[in-house]
Amino acid sequence: MFAIANGPLALAIAMWRNSLVFHSLDKMTSMFIHILPALVMFSQRWHDHLSYKKFPLFEEMETSIATTLFDFYVNPFIWYIVWQIGYLIKTELYSKKKLEYNTSIMTSLRWMVRKKDSKSYTVLSRFGEHNQLPTFVCIQAVYTLATFLLCPLLWQSIWLHSIYLSAIFIIALANGASYYFHVFAKRYMAEIGKRVAEEQKEDDITPSKSQ
Repeated sequence: MFAIANGPLALAIAMWRNSLVFHSLDKMTSMFIHILPALVMFSQRWHDHLSYKKFPLFEEMETSIATTLFDFYVNPFIWYIVWQIGYLIKTELYSKKKLEYNTSIMTSLRWMVRKKDSKSYTVLSRFGEHNQLPTFVCIQAVYTLATFLLCPLLWQSIWLHSIYLSAIFIIALANGASYYFHVFAKRYMAEIGKRVAEEQKEDDITPSKSQ
């Protein structure tokens, strides 16, 4: 669970541009789904260190290479495959008609191919639009394995683990700031446009009254 929580789940905040937008239930729900497991794993892994205020820079793992590979790669990837199968059963079988009827419901694949001029659409359509789903599943599997690479180092260092989670929070904050800036700038420009239109309307009415 440590590898899954700190690998694909935590890094999904950066990949999917999750953001801390406190008035948005949708954005906050997505944010906490991805960050809470990593925080729980951090608390469990470093509970004794925090209690005794011992913060070593690096702790060597007293396990064999085979055990490390199984604990941080094989076992979590098996759980990932179980999740992926369940996800596909849900989206492609159980809820297929509902998703076809309501196209506003966003799945991961729909979100990535919603714009035909985007890079994600081009990559996922590399083998044809009809193969977007298997292409997406394969790419996500490779991404998941890649995110496991850092997890043994996070397990061995409370400092690296802390910096890692802090960086993810900073990314989420930056995404939230960008969202607020975009929204408020858009509202400001709309308000300016509205005022300009009203002033022009008043200017058009004033000459006609003087005549």
